[in-house]
Amino acid sequence: MNVGTMYKPKASVITTVSLLSTLSLPKQPVDAHIGILAGLPSNILSNLSSEIHVDEMIICEWVGICYATYCRQNKEYKKAFSVEHSCKIYMLVKVLDATIQLFDRDISVAIKWLDSPARALDGERPLHFLSTPIGAEAILDLIGQIERGVIS
Repeated sequence: MNVGTMYKPKASVITTVSLLSTLSLPKQPVDAHIGILAGLPSNILSNLSSEIHVDEMIICEWVGICYATYCRQNKEYKKAFSVEHSCKIYMLVKVLDATIQLFDRDISVAIKWLDSPARALDGERPLHFLSTPIGAEAILDLIGQIERGVIS
């Protein structure tokens, strides 16, 4: 290290760019809808895994995608996920993005919060809500309430 050079530790913090942007996913609902109907690319889970440092098998578990099916799809070189799986993955990324922002871009703290029981979700872990769109919406609503100071 040269004198005068600032030390920059490696941390599990995403830059100011959102996770949606990093993964080239649209933010606007109409664009997201069109992308989901077309099917998200099959490499989206591996890219997400690299960004948040969580194994692809765990990510599949979070959203209710059978890992064996995911592996088979990648082996067969399918270009895109089904609409159902694309929707689940998109909502996961959206929830992760909001949670990471809530916790000042700290991925590990955000994931720890998602894996902890939440009173506002009847004591369930937010991760248990990710397998359905309405469950993901409940997590996003909770994050919004926390940001506004309505709930702790």
